[in-house]
Amino acid sequence: YVRLATVMIPIMQVLGTEPDSTIIASHEWMGMPTALAGLCEYENKYKTVFYAHEVATVRKILEDLPGHDAAFYKALSHANEQGKYIADVFGDQAGYFKHQLVEASQYCDAICAVGDYTAKELRFLAKGFEEIDIKVVYNGVPAYETSMEQKIYSKNKLQQYCENLLGYKPDYIFSHVTRLVTSKGLWRDLEILELIDKKLQEENKLGVMYLLSTQAAQRPPEYIVNMESAYGWPVAHREGWPDMNGGETEFYSYVQRFNARSRNVKAVFINQFGFDQKLCGGNVPKDTSIVDLRRGTDVEFGLSTYEPFGISHLEPLTYGGICVLSSVCGCAGLVKDQANEEELGNVIIADYVEPAVKANDNNPIDEAALRKIEQPIAEVLADEICARLPRTQHQVAVLMNNGYKLAQKMSWETVLSTYVLPTMEAVLQQESCGKNLNYRLV
Repeated sequence: YVRLATVMIPIMQVLGTEPDSTIIASHEWMGMPTALAGLCEYENKYKTVFYAHEVATVRKILEDLPGHDAAFYKALSHANEQGKYIADVFGDQAGYFKHQLVEASQYCDAICAVGDYTAKELRFLAKGFEEIDIKVVYNGVPAYETSMEQKIYSKNKLQQYCENLLGYKPDYIFSHVTRLVTSKGLWRDLEILELIDKKLQEENKLGVMYLLSTQAAQRPPEYIVNMESAYGWPVAHREGWPDMNGGETEFYSYVQRFNARSRNVKAVFINQFGFDQKLCGGNVPKDTSIVDLRRGTDVEFGLSTYEPFGISHLEPLTYGGICVLSSVCGCAGLVKDQANEEELGNVIIADYVEPAVKANDNNPIDEAALRKIEQPIAEVLADEICARLPRTQHQVAVLMNNGYKLAQKMSWETVLSTYVLPTMEAVLQQESCGKNLNYRLV
């Protein structure tokens, strides 16, 4: 990215850009070298915007904390009251190159943050961000209208897949499509599902949880066929390539524990991106795709400990899925900004941070303290999810109608017109920020 910056300005000149009417938009830290090159070489004539899709320093710190989101945001809240910054609380971060680049974004003409918490994190990063008007500019989410026939068709495929794998047809489909990293909070899904399992026993209903996540590259189809025939992948797994690597092995132990204790809900860990016969084996019904997983699911989990936005968390929304989010997800802010009371029935937002901040003490949030916060929230969420699960086709139709209406309000078209373009237009009209950079390109 640094080498790209040295040639990007000449390329822009060849393309005919004029410095005083051109915005260099830095997508995350990767674009900052080019933005800085424009500022250094042309004495602030180029307008520059930093679009923060995370704060890399915060992600690194938060994932390593035993108390994760509760611990970090409690520390942030107390630091704000005391006028402290991230270096005061967590030590000097200057050795982390992403930190240096993100901190340099204060020299840009404007800063956009993809979520409300991301904006707070930037102000916590260093003193120079205090005086900057950081705009919250959300991502968009997909908005596709679907029919009841399509919804049922996709759910039938997911039910058939479960029957092929586990020998039963589930009433409800739960899912989580994500990267396999600590900040996705996957253990929270299983804690809640343990409670849902007990409730579904009372109703004599069955469920399945599809956990689609991996830390590895996409496995070749022939490897999947071999694992499927040899030991029943993805119901069973074995350590080592082409199956599980380190982080996958650890997570699979949680899945095994859950399945050993549950009766009416079982979890299937699919450590392969993609969702069709070619990529995921012969047990997947013919002509199935990832769209069927998004369209056919009843509940999508997204209880991340760090999630600047979280597009995937809301992908099933437009098809009538119930989306369960943590309050730190940037998309939760967009939901609150756009949803009416009826549409909020499709989204459940859980706050793991407020109990920690409200404690108003100096006790650190360790793993044990986090579990004490999580357990009562899991009980509330299990009750809420089970109360909202559709029992009739009419209830499915209501969720589909409200989900699509809300997704439309949060589509990329809406986000562009409401948040992105007004910010860019304002940047073109304003004077450059004028902060002096003591650097030159070499």
